[in-house]
Amino acid sequence: MNCTTHKIFRLVLLILGLQVSSWAQTLRIEDVYVLGPIRFTASQRGPQTQSMSFSIGPETRGPFKLTLVNGGSTAGNRDGTGVTRVSAARIGLNGEQLFGPSDFNQNVATLEREVSLNEQNELQVTVASAPTGVITVMISGKREVVGTSTQRFEWIRVDSAVLQVNQATAVTVTAQVAVDPTLLPESVRLLRYNDQNQQIADLGQMYDDGTHGDTLKGDNIFSATVSFNETQPVAIFFKASASYRDLTAAVTSEAARVVVQAPISPEQTLLDLATDLTSGNITAALNRFTPSEKTTKALNTFNKRQLDTLAALLRSAYLVSEAADVRVYRAVWSDGGITSEVEFGLARNTFGDWVIFSW
Repeated sequence: MNCTTHKIFRLVLLILGLQVSSWAQTLRIEDVYVLGPIRFTASQRGPQTQSMSFSIGPETRGPFKLTLVNGGSTAGNRDGTGVTRVSAARIGLNGEQLFGPSDFNQNVATLEREVSLNEQNELQVTVASAPTGVITVMISGKREVVGTSTQRFEWIRVDSAVLQVNQATAVTVTAQVAVDPTLLPESVRLLRYNDQNQQIADLGQMYDDGTHGDTLKGDNIFSATVSFNETQPVAIFFKASASYRDLTAAVTSEAARVVVQAPISPEQTLLDLATDLTSGNITAALNRFTPSEKTTKALNTFNKRQLDTLAALLRSAYLVSEAADVRVYRAVWSDGGITSEVEFGLARNTFGDWVIFSW
């Protein structure tokens, strides 16, 4: 074999090798959120239209589906004891109304519809309901992913569901990678995305060595601990990515979400509760207490005068002690010529909101 023939032979082998490598990369389809989930709440000022622009990446394709969940936790209902649904709303996409007031009532839990998307899109949401009403909207699609059935993430989780604005908090994110001999462990990284499914930051490496929040070395569960101190309410989306020896592109996980919300002080909670009582909104008022039969019975049997008296008591309450996430207040109850001193306690619930737990 002369020199020229040898070079051609080596070139042919190289091309065939690249083709075989490319053919070995299996393509699979997975579901992905194009938008959201995003929560919309009713306004005390009446119906307000909120618009949100979003784009879809070139790797995302249909069919696309908009899913709406009617009900959930709000500032007046975050203890998980009930569902605050809306009875009227309008949902529009790119100028076309998808759902209107007739599609909503207290018995409607979810709505779904296949939709068409452009490269650039706009969602319009108008919630016309009581101030405690809430809906969650998400749009899902499909994306083509390079990798075999074992070149993927099993799950991704965050140890905190809710963060507070202007409060430095360390968050640990864990993700399990399926067992695959071609995984490059040092390539597993934590990424931050916005609510339009756009990557906005690389938060660093994830570890499976018993450090950085990782519990057990070598179990294919990777962890990373990152600190946040957001200055305004926002939804933070996390994805994990990993590279493999035989893949040209990294594999990413589904998204995990953390909500950063503006904290409500215990004093503001008392004022909001007083407003609920004077307006006769017992449902909202009950959600500012830890669930109890005593509280439910009392507030539902109080007449207007008694509710106004209780509201005045809350507005005049003063702090007598505090420890960590517990506050104790004292005020004077006066009704029918009988006056007595009342003491009650507030604590944070699992959503970080202040609720009355004893009175």
